[in-house]
Amino acid sequence: MDDSQIRVLGKIDLDAINNNARARLSKPEYGRFRLLSMSVSFGNSDAVSFDFAINVDKFEPNYRYFSLLIGNNGVGKSSLLHEIVEFFVDAYEGVYTRTKNFVNIRSITYEQGDEIFRIEGYDSGFAYYINDVKVEKRDISIPLVIATTAGMFDKFPIKKKPQKDKNTGIIKEDRYDVPFYKYVGPKVNNNMFMSKTNLMLQHLSGMNTIRHRRQLTKIAKLLDFIGYDAKLSIKYKAKDIKETGKNSKLDDLPVELRNLLKKMPATRFQEEKIMFRSSTLQEVRSMHLAELCELRQRGLLSSLRCSFYRDNKIVDCNNLSSGEFNMLSIVMSVVLSAEDYNTLILLDEPEISQHPNWQRDMIGNLDTALEDYNCHFLIATHSHLLVSNLPLNRSSVIHMNKIGNLVFQKSIEANTYGWSPEEVLLKVFEMTTDRNRYLAEMVGLFIKQISEDSISLENANKEIAFLNKVSEGLSDVDPLKKVILAITEEFDKNG
Repeated sequence: MDDSQIRVLGKIDLDAINNNARARLSKPEYGRFRLLSMSVSFGNSDAVSFDFAINVDKFEPNYRYFSLLIGNNGVGKSSLLHEIVEFFVDAYEGVYTRTKNFVNIRSITYEQGDEIFRIEGYDSGFAYYINDVKVEKRDISIPLVIATTAGMFDKFPIKKKPQKDKNTGIIKEDRYDVPFYKYVGPKVNNNMFMSKTNLMLQHLSGMNTIRHRRQLTKIAKLLDFIGYDAKLSIKYKAKDIKETGKNSKLDDLPVELRNLLKKMPATRFQEEKIMFRSSTLQEVRSMHLAELCELRQRGLLSSLRCSFYRDNKIVDCNNLSSGEFNMLSIVMSVVLSAEDYNTLILLDEPEISQHPNWQRDMIGNLDTALEDYNCHFLIATHSHLLVSNLPLNRSSVIHMNKIGNLVFQKSIEANTYGWSPEEVLLKVFEMTTDRNRYLAEMVGLFIKQISEDSISLENANKEIAFLNKVSEGLSDVDPLKKVILAITEEFDKNG
């Protein structure tokens, strides 16, 4: 055969090779990432220890962990998530700035691979430890922190563009412009809320740097779940640069954006289509989605439309229901932002606008979407359906309670998977519903233990305190309320 001739023997699926390589790295010997504990002071109170440690089998193949923060409104769940970001940013800079806040994290301990990292904050700075041995700041590996929410009043910090000092001309980087923090929620630099179209474009801009074809497949499965076709289109039209003239919006435009803008015909729409099951990584990365997002933010696009499809019929992004968009936005943002290793994902009330069926499936969707990654989800929630669908042996629940300015926490020492709504409300949220059969069972068991003298006085007092607390939520017509009152009176009388 002539040297100039080439025989094609077959083709190589690079995505398959990457996926197989990644699968090998997921084996237990490569370790895991998980948040272990935090020490937090609230106001002037002594520090409270939050224990997120999950007892897992060392051969457990799934390296995704879930911890829920529950508690009444105003107890500080959202503030605690915010302060985790602040603590890591401070630790990265080496300057502790948070000592005067009501919620003040004093230390965070986490596991990466076979090593335990601990960072402690003091008025004078930070101390860093690996396996209880003090080390230098440069030796510490800070996890990737992704923060998002569907709520209007989230407290997560937002990265801002570098600002030039008017007096000195020195460009000052934003405090949150650090390599390990990503906010992917519905706010922009000025804290104004994005439209659905703008937020979706922001999520899609992350596709320019995705590394695995399976990330697109995950989004396809999510679209299947919410009832849409696995595709979308972006139609856009640039402003006429001639009409814009020497507008200040162009003055500081990077050369690559300026050149891209010049190539866009201002007289007609251009369209990009993403087929989540068939588009290649090369096709997606060549769509200039990040550049379109930047041009949109600078007001240099005269029009932008983002469309999904249902049974091949166009549905404008802005016409998705709140529940549909929130589910899509939260899971998509996490899928496109997560890295292979050591990711802490902070979610603030992801159940907002979700039908109970979708609240039930939220944890499962997140778990499936990141099944190839090592990460720990820390979620502030009021949803009992999230609690009852936590995966076995990979989850924990912490109940926060506030009395005056004092905040307390306790871990729920049980696997809550599969619990009914009544059981979760009673045993986890300590909230009663009339004719609650689980409360009736607890009362019956307590009476039996007293009659058989098989319960200690200490445990009996705890049981009485719990029954008194939950009975306050029962209506006066519920017979259980009268039974609990009679038990309490008799117990007090006889000591």
